[in-house]
Amino acid sequence: MPLKDEIISRIRSVKPLSHTAQQIMEILCDRGQSVEKLARIIETDAALTARVLTIVNAHTLFPAAPITTIAGAMTAIGDRVMLGIALDYCTDGLMLKPLDGYQAEQGKLWEHNLLTAIAAKVIAIMSPMEVNADEAFTGGILHDIGKSVLSEFLTDSVDEVIMEIDRGLVLDYLTAEEEKLGTNHCIIGAAMAKMWKLPSPFPEIIRHHHHPQAADEKYHRIIYTVHLGDIIAMMRGIGTGCDSMCYQLENGYKELLGIRKNQLPAIMLRVDEEFQRTMALVNKGAGNAENFNR
Repeated sequence: MPLKDEIISRIRSVKPLSHTAQQIMEILCDRGQSVEKLARIIETDAALTARVLTIVNAHTLFPAAPITTIAGAMTAIGDRVMLGIALDYCTDGLMLKPLDGYQAEQGKLWEHNLLTAIAAKVIAIMSPMEVNADEAFTGGILHDIGKSVLSEFLTDSVDEVIMEIDRGLVLDYLTAEEEKLGTNHCIIGAAMAKMWKLPSPFPEIIRHHHHPQAADEKYHRIIYTVHLGDIIAMMRGIGTGCDSMCYQLENGYKELLGIRKNQLPAIMLRVDEEFQRTMALVNKGAGNAENFNR
């Protein structure tokens, strides 16, 4: 079977999004609805409810009073961490698998996506332009999902890819993926999003998060928000392995988001503080990546 057909076959074998996941995405895309409704959606899925409560109580901060409700879990860990757990569960654990093709350990994809999501949300809030912070966060959570599929096809050539980038033979990791496989993790991720019937702007964010200018103009602002968040996450040292900082920053964010370069240190500080608080809740209240294993 040709490599391209193998990759397409692998995409088709990915578990479809459940009805619960589709409802979660619909809530997050509807500006008229409150994110608090996430709890009620989770409560309608017995398996997901059990999963969330198991994680939250794995290393609970309150051993004398176990958390027994989704509302209580959300209070303990926050709605954004809850979203990450819910989406990971609904995507069959794809965000937690090790990425051998990127030399990334188990849980690194989830950690990078979470930091990107937090950075994108902070950028959206700090931008003087109108950017939906909830869409930015969710786009950040999902942006690198294509790596979960493409990784296995890069495993045998990862050392060669790194050498080519170090020697300047290829522009970035995305180009290297295309040369080796005829596709890249953005294209694969967008195909997965369409298979899952995720609404816009999420397929567009996933497809163009490394090159926002190539997207339809109406999506530029939200994609640049995630693009800049992704770069900030890598600058923070939380990438997805050997491809970290092997991508280019497109400067269009300055005009589209009204963010000046001298604002980036303050943004990074705020992102770092928020990420540390979130990870503290995850590690103390929900366990680390190993505790997410099914």
